[in-house]
Amino acid sequence: MFRKAKNNTLYIFVFKNGSNSGFHMNFVPKAIDIYFLDKDKKILDMKKNFKPWTNYKSKKKFYYAIETKQGLLNKKIGEKISF
Repeated sequence: MFRKAKNNTLYIFVFKNGSNSGFHMNFVPKAIDIYFLDKDKKILDMKKNFKPWTNYKSKKKFYYAIETKQGLLNKKIGEKISF
């Protein structure tokens, strides 16, 4: 928060025991995309065009959350991501 990200930066959040907690966009100046992944890094849920001053809670328990610049990754639910 309050950091200026580079154009192709993405942030990976790891939840060792899984989570279904929500994310908020308070104080974030631009819309982003967020992907929610299972233990095998397969996309379970996503929120594209996640706008400032809004909240979102994944519909499913996830183990990884990836935040990216809007449109950086062009992935679909069910696809696997490697990192």
